[in-house]
Amino acid sequence: MSGHFNKAVTGPQPQNTGIQGLDGHIDRTIGQSSAQGWDVAEQRKRAKEAVMHDYGVTGKDLGKNPDGSYGVIGRDRRAIHERSQKIHQAAGEWRHKNKKTVAK
Repeated sequence: MSGHFNKAVTGPQPQNTGIQGLDGHIDRTIGQSSAQGWDVAEQRKRAKEAVMHDYGVTGKDLGKNPDGSYGVIGRDRRAIHERSQKIHQAAGEWRHKNKKTVAK
């Protein structure tokens, strides 16, 4: 008698797959992904802080450049961003208020 178990890994899975080696692999993969994500977040934070320090501005004055770096945005771009934030906030409030109506 013979047989085999074919488990495809498509992303984070619950811990108990029944195969100890696969469980350990998934745990390592999730841990490495998390560590890399935190490293990238720290690098972005340091880059933003450096620009804020160099130019004496706040985080609201920063924008992301096409190359991924951060720079100081102009008044026009900041005004557009603030209008966009107000629209998103109003849409979120409307959706929350009309949640039962939207779900039907």
